[in-house]
Amino acid sequence: MTTLSPPPKTARVTRPRPARPVRTEARRGWWAALVTLVLLLGTLFEVLSPRDNLVFSWVWAHDALRTGGLLLGGPFAIAAGCWHGGRERRRGTGELFSSVSASPLRRTALAATPAVLWPVLGYLLTAAVCLAVTWLKWDPSYGHPFPTLIAADAVAMGSLGMLGFVAGRVFPWVFTGPVLAGSANVVMVGLTDGDIASPLVAGDELKWLSPLLEHWSPWDAPAWWFGPAAALWFGGLAVAALLLHTGVRRGAAASFAVALVSGSVLIGTGDGLWHADPGATALVCDGGKPQVCMVRVHQRYLPEISKMLKGVTGRLRHIPNAPERIVEVPPAEAGRPVGVDPRKHDSVLEELSINFRDLPEVIAGNQAFSAAEYGCRDEWKPDDTSPVPDKYRGAVAAWLAPSEWKPDRGPAHKVLERIKAMPERERTAWLGDYFAAVRGCRPDRIEAP
Repeated sequence: MTTLSPPPKTARVTRPRPARPVRTEARRGWWAALVTLVLLLGTLFEVLSPRDNLVFSWVWAHDALRTGGLLLGGPFAIAAGCWHGGRERRRGTGELFSSVSASPLRRTALAATPAVLWPVLGYLLTAAVCLAVTWLKWDPSYGHPFPTLIAADAVAMGSLGMLGFVAGRVFPWVFTGPVLAGSANVVMVGLTDGDIASPLVAGDELKWLSPLLEHWSPWDAPAWWFGPAAALWFGGLAVAALLLHTGVRRGAAASFAVALVSGSVLIGTGDGLWHADPGATALVCDGGKPQVCMVRVHQRYLPEISKMLKGVTGRLRHIPNAPERIVEVPPAEAGRPVGVDPRKHDSVLEELSINFRDLPEVIAGNQAFSAAEYGCRDEWKPDDTSPVPDKYRGAVAAWLAPSEWKPDRGPAHKVLERIKAMPERERTAWLGDYFAAVRGCRPDRIEAP
């Protein structure tokens, strides 16, 4: 009986793995850790540092990203891109690189992958950490991050890396990276501060072209197209430099034209790139009398402000014709409306730009003075232009906030002493007549106590 032997095993054919040149090039960006570290540390320092402002909003989180991220990380991205761009020259592999069958544009774009990819990823990681810290530590009362601005800033980071890469290819000098990084920093800061002018456009208008430009108003929101236009401006310059370097001149001219058009739109729109968010400026009021109202973006601080104004509101509560509400009105910028229109019988809450926790008496004192002239108060004129006589408004403010507002010895001090000496019913009647005259802005009807 014969046994059949098994068939011989065939050798396993190993298929070659498909080439992934993008992944291979991306892994060579070992310097990305340094760029990301600078981005993270600079931005976290901005986010975690104490602020003199009332609240850390999402708008200020984006400002911290630009100040700590782009201001510090941008020059590092340029220098690193420049170093990476001179890689073939340092290794002496320029001829070998040019012998590859791919087109010059494809070869150069592939080699520039780390210079563009890693700064963008580092910025996006930094943005995620920054926004998480803002949410957990500062707990903004209203709103949300602006993804279009984050995307535009990420494009700016990648564009700076690409410009550095092209410069590293063109200029063989060993100090090209540091010099270019320092020069770019000076240019960006100069644009932001309005120190750079051109024959066609004033320096203050060119600031909208800078990726470092901040916007501090927490109740504003960017126009929906602001981010895309800024991305086209930044990206158009970088793509134009790449195409011009690789000999695609028509494409370079088209990319540069797109950048110019986008930059012209940014310059022409100016302050209109931001607008007051109706939701952020909606009023939130407490249950007191008179009510204390703040914009929604500041609502988490309403209980503290109400407590600070307790003495003032307690004395206003029983006086006829006194202000019915104390309303926060954000200051307008560049003549733009802010979305809060106080009523005729509202007293305007002073702008809370100081650290109110450290100086609560200033809040109460300023509000007492504002209430003493609320019907005749113009927020855009200095106090000494008020039609209400100083002796009356100073005396009434000192009576409303006796521990915070003390007039110098003079006419106001004498009026205050007479107000204090009145019987309570007579004082209430006089103050009611005073507020009736102030409410209608008829200071001539104020009678001496």
